[in-house]
Parts: sequence; structure tokens; C-alpha cells
Amino acid sequence: SSSTGPLHLQFDVTSAPLSEFKKYNNHDISGRGSQGDNPNDKMNLPFPSKVTVSSCESKLSVQDLKFTGSASAKIIDLFSGAISKQVTSALNGAVCPLIKSGA
Repeated sequence: SSSTGPLHLQFDVTSAPLSEFKKYNNHDISGRGSQGDNPNDKMNLPFPSKVTVSSCESKLSVQDLKFTGSASAKIIDLFSGAISKQVTSALNGAVCPLIKSGA
């Protein structure tokens, strides 16, 4: 799907009952609550166990890139339009792989 913003992320969430989470992580999630609550009902509620990025679309745009400070910066600034296109391309090529890798 397309987005109107500069970055669109879609996530997949895998869940398991709290009782499964307790088995593997040794956490005390006994489900004890207010009177009348059934602890077994709470143990069967879905608990997010894993979140992954299933879709990532990057439409970042570098605009108005300026180089200042020296004579060479003034010369480089003449090419700022072409440089900003290259920086935009590099950013868009790197953002989603970094997000998906969890870096």
C-alpha cells in the first residue's frame, strides 16, 4: 500500500497466551486480580511475543542542502541539487533495511 508520509511501516504481531510466556520466561504472571477474576482466563489472553516489520516504504527527501564556510564550499554548493538527489537516494535505500534489521 502507498502512503502520503515520508515513512510508512506495517508490523506483524505474533501472540501467545500468557501461560506460554510464563513457561519460557519464568515471570510471575499468576493472573491474580480483584475478587471474582478467574486467573485461568487471564493466562489465556493473547500476549504479544514477537513484532516484525512486514512492510516498509521510505519516501524521504533531502531539500535545500547548503554548503557554507569556505571557497570550496561555495563551489560544492553549486552542485547541491545533484548532491541532495544522491543523498536522498542513499537514505531511502538504507532506512528500511536498517529498520527491518533492528539496528
